[in-house]
Amino acid sequence: MQASTDPAAVRPPAPPSSAPVEAVRRRSSRFELLDAGRGVACLMVVLFHSVGWALDDSHRGALLAPLRAFEQWGWLGVQIFFVISGYCIAAAAAALPDEPSSRREFARRRFRRIVPTLWAAMAVVAALGLTGELLASRGIDNPLDDETKIGWHWVTNLALVEPTLATFGVKPLYGCGVIWSLCYEAQFYVVAALGLVARARRTVVATLVGVTAASVLVRAVPGLRCPGFLTDLWLDFAAGLWLFARLVLPLGPRARRAADVGLFGAVALEFALVTRHAGSTHAAVQDAKNAVFCAVVALALLALHRFDARLARTAPARALAWVGTRSYAIYLLHLPLVRTFATWFGRQGLSKGLALYATTAAGVAAALALSNAFHHLVERRFLSRPASRPVPST
Repeated sequence: MQASTDPAAVRPPAPPSSAPVEAVRRRSSRFELLDAGRGVACLMVVLFHSVGWALDDSHRGALLAPLRAFEQWGWLGVQIFFVISGYCIAAAAAALPDEPSSRREFARRRFRRIVPTLWAAMAVVAALGLTGELLASRGIDNPLDDETKIGWHWVTNLALVEPTLATFGVKPLYGCGVIWSLCYEAQFYVVAALGLVARARRTVVATLVGVTAASVLVRAVPGLRCPGFLTDLWLDFAAGLWLFARLVLPLGPRARRAADVGLFGAVALEFALVTRHAGSTHAAVQDAKNAVFCAVVALALLALHRFDARLARTAPARALAWVGTRSYAIYLLHLPLVRTFATWFGRQGLSKGLALYATTAAGVAAALALSNAFHHLVERRFLSRPASRPVPST
């Protein structure tokens, strides 16, 4: 899942009218390692799905331990995406000029960056599903039958509102299983447009404090929880906002302490309340744990920032950054591909021992290849500007 704004393409804000934002203009929000971070997160998710479809309970042995690790923890790549998204959206909002049209411009850019590429990817997934149906009519099992049997849910998938249906008693169905996270991203953009684009400090603070308090309250009280809404995952994004505040905003000691207490206090409070409440659901407990993980990720990125320019020039970081710049396309398209490869290898009787590594490698390679082509043919047309060669951070 591509964070909606490329960190390497974030420009310093235009000259504003207020002193605090003027200070932001003099600082760069460029953070080259975030591209590599997206690459890490993307590969974690791809491997999570690849291994998950290839492994079953019959597969045992120490040789498969690395694959088991991805099966158990690879999904945390989504949380890394949320942290990076929080940083990048804050940078995008700060870069807009201080004028009334900023909210409209912010919304326009986010729509252009996310929605056309999503719709095109969904068309590809639907085509793959229909191809599977054609093969099924000839007696070949279709590994992608889920992609063609969701009926009117295609509309709510394309509108990025699918997870919210759970609050109204409707089971969400996905034509592409990863869309759930994009639905939360879209809600985060709405909050950003309402609060972060505003140049009035009180408006920004009130928005952040209000949403954070609501998130902790809703998740701590089972009866108040509304599945599918931003309060489920707000603290994950807030970790990225905190990172942006610490690295870019001209905060004094008191403001830094307030930001630290605000984020980590909310994370600790939610974790304590949720895990100790007897009525808490498994999902609520897991979300609280995810918030702790995101806070740790933000701290790690803060520590790495001082080495940003040096690390970004290393070969591993550059390879991961290549994946990171294509992570949105990879995220959208990888699932049907890895499912197909896992199913095909299983039919050949090769899903044992070392063959599982071949299954995983083939699925990942196919996902990278198709997504790279999709990135060049479709996604790049909707970027704010072509991705440029990384330059050292300020």
